[in-house]
Amino acid sequence: MAFMDVVVPNHSWFGNQTAPVPPEKRFQLTSDLYIEKLDSVASNIVIEFGIPTGYEVMKPFRQYAQFYAFVRQLPESARIHEFDGDQRLQNAVALSRLVRPTSISFRHAARLHYRDDGTLKSAYPAWLTGVDPDSWLAPEENYRDWLIEAEMKQLKSLLNASPLSALPVRLSRALWYHEYASRTYYGEIRWITVCVALESMLHTSRGFSTRQFVERLPLLASSLGVSFTAQEAETAYDMRSRLSHGGATGKLAPSEEQLYKKLELVLRTALKEAILNPTFAVTFTDENTIRSKWPIVVGGKNV
Repeated sequence: MAFMDVVVPNHSWFGNQTAPVPPEKRFQLTSDLYIEKLDSVASNIVIEFGIPTGYEVMKPFRQYAQFYAFVRQLPESARIHEFDGDQRLQNAVALSRLVRPTSISFRHAARLHYRDDGTLKSAYPAWLTGVDPDSWLAPEENYRDWLIEAEMKQLKSLLNASPLSALPVRLSRALWYHEYASRTYYGEIRWITVCVALESMLHTSRGFSTRQFVERLPLLASSLGVSFTAQEAETAYDMRSRLSHGGATGKLAPSEEQLYKKLELVLRTALKEAILNPTFAVTFTDENTIRSKWPIVVGGKNV
């Protein structure tokens, strides 16, 4: 009898019906991970797990369904109550957000147990604590909130590259911050978190923190083919400092939203490159390798 962990993105397709769609057939990511549509019984059960039922009240009509599911096959010795104990499925979803941010939510996730004849025997919902199971996207009209085959191929490359445990600690930290930001609703908190992720990759000494960010971020972006000016870096770090010290912006202005998206883009692109290119990842081994790549000299000393 087969066990599997699944997470089901669900979307309303209204308003974006001309966008390309996911492949119809299974897309194999690794030997134990793939993307495909679940059978209707299983998908409805998993989606309903994430919807409050109430008591003696009419249940709202659900206006969305599955596009596909992330699936992780498990050994027969698996236990029904231990969803994603090694976080392999969550790591796969986190890497998918480096390729294309989506609102895939672990609110609609479960461990499934199938009989030998392929029918569903039992299912138990994921129960994740300590972090929001939902994820959020920066506003963008008609945004395509799902992966297509070309992006699944990129995800496959990331999953089959060197293991994440081989990344320098600074990059592991930055990847965690990126995923935490994705699961955070408020733009002010996301701004701080994404800047901290970038600082974990660029910061080498206690002093001159603003200068390190403002000078190194455009150089990092340029090395990845992303345009990011020193003025934009200064504006971003000023916002990060104001927010960190108790300032508030209310809703981000459109220009601030665009700058935030660029911060995320640099972070995502850098993390993808580091996972796929060990030579690039070595840059972030420690303070000395970062100083060597992007020196900042103050008073004759490389800070």
